[in-house]
Amino acid sequence: MQIQSLYLNIFSETCFFPWWLLAMLLPLLLGILIGYLLWGRYKRMVDAANRELAAEKAAHEKAHQEVTSLKKELASLRYDLDEIQKDNRALRASISSLEGDKIMLKAQLEEIKGQGDNITVGKAPEPTVEEKTTGLDYGAVIDATDLRLIEGIDPSIEKVLRSAGILTFADLAGKTPEQLNGIMKDAGPEYENLDTSIWIQQAKMADAGQWDDLIFLQKALGDDDVSKLQLYYAAKAGGETDYADFNTLLTSDNLQVVEGIGPKAEGALKKAGIGNWSALAAKSPEELKEILLAESTGFRILKTDTWPRQAELAAAGKWEELVEYQKFLDAGRDDTGDFDTPSKVAMMVEKLRKSGIPEASSRNEVSYAGVFEDDNLQIVEGIGPKIEGLLKDAGVGTWSALAAKTPEELKTILDEAGPRYRMHNPASWPKQAKLAANGKWKELIVFQQFLDAGRENVGDKENPSKVAKLAMRILGFSNNPEDLTIVEGIGPKISDLLKAAGINNWSDLAATEVSRLEQILTDAGSRFKLANPSTWPKQAELAAAGKWGELKDYQDFLQGGKDPNA
Repeated sequence: MQIQSLYLNIFSETCFFPWWLLAMLLPLLLGILIGYLLWGRYKRMVDAANRELAAEKAAHEKAHQEVTSLKKELASLRYDLDEIQKDNRALRASISSLEGDKIMLKAQLEEIKGQGDNITVGKAPEPTVEEKTTGLDYGAVIDATDLRLIEGIDPSIEKVLRSAGILTFADLAGKTPEQLNGIMKDAGPEYENLDTSIWIQQAKMADAGQWDDLIFLQKALGDDDVSKLQLYYAAKAGGETDYADFNTLLTSDNLQVVEGIGPKAEGALKKAGIGNWSALAAKSPEELKEILLAESTGFRILKTDTWPRQAELAAAGKWEELVEYQKFLDAGRDDTGDFDTPSKVAMMVEKLRKSGIPEASSRNEVSYAGVFEDDNLQIVEGIGPKIEGLLKDAGVGTWSALAAKTPEELKTILDEAGPRYRMHNPASWPKQAKLAANGKWKELIVFQQFLDAGRENVGDKENPSKVAKLAMRILGFSNNPEDLTIVEGIGPKISDLLKAAGINNWSDLAATEVSRLEQILTDAGSRFKLANPSTWPKQAELAAAGKWGELKDYQDFLQGGKDPNA
């Protein structure tokens, strides 16, 4: 008790509050502490909920923006689709119109044919095949089984075609691209992805004896001024071969004189250090095959068995022996030759001999270089004003710049411009541009006649050339032979007068005497007395013959349709 009393006295003397008061406040203090702890936990929960809510709001806003963007893109796509559908409807309408024109023209053609020999005046006679090909009678030398003169068909492909029963030009012309693709696919993977449609077009020309057209088409397909047909003919019809040119025209680094070696194989061999005929002759067929396969598995089709022997003959200058040996080879293989197929080295020499031959000129040629500037990309089949603008924005502003692009690069430009341009196929655009840049207008015209919207697959030579159409439009002419207003001095009213008098087209006008034209104008009244028809028949004659360049020059010389010297 004394000790307890002592403690109480000490506590009462050292504390500000009595002990009983502290005992009463303790539960209150404990409650405040617990409340504070609970409040802190609640606040943390609220803050976490607020942060989560803010994140949800941000995600919602982002989703909303994405949805808005997608809606805009969808609206844009719908607009593009609508524009494409409009273009499609317009194109269908144009096709229908052209079909109607085609039917009408066929009917007119039949009518003209039915008139027999009654139409004899007004149009210059069509040149014969001999006139077009400078007197060369290709049909007397080329056999209907010479499939190898078709650009794109080498000896190995010819053998595949023959094994499938395709023995003549007519057989090849009668096939569809799908049938030929199936035949080549069955022959092995190395024959896939070939453009067989152009074989058919060439075969049709060869079968019909259209040698001039075939020459120009092959020039357009290749990069040379000499067609494969010309080389094939020269090698077959050459008779006694002058071997003196072989040593002067061929250099020892030209490995392509060897039957079976093309540009790519030559590149692979030179990359491996085989730079001339002697080095090639020193290799075994097995070593050559190993070199090629190390470069690319695509060379597995090549047979190297005869390459060293051919190279040995070339290195020794034994050209006559090499020519005879190659006549027996089939793609460099010593197995199926017939001594009738021209020698590769002979064709190569003939090509070098003819490398400077002048371009064959057309009787109706237009000076296209004088009509078009080199920045007019619309002369290319498949390129319209909008695509021309896209290409120029991408830095492709001239024919040379377009020719330097690959189809893949052009496709990327189109794809980046939007979905409405993705349907276009630029596969042939660089080729067309290259022909224009090199001034090969005839080849370009023939090539475009085989194109369908710029694609090298379904043309039929009935398609009009775009460059020819544009040139005539720029020159102020028309393709319609009934359009008499292309004659300087004839307007719509005078055209109606002439047609009422039975002068319905250029040929009719070309065959009409000036005196009769003067009488028609006189009978029509004084309002036509100032018209001078003295040059109309000559202008119409040039138009009927398709001599647009001459007609343009003649009309530039005239003054109001009159000869200033008359």
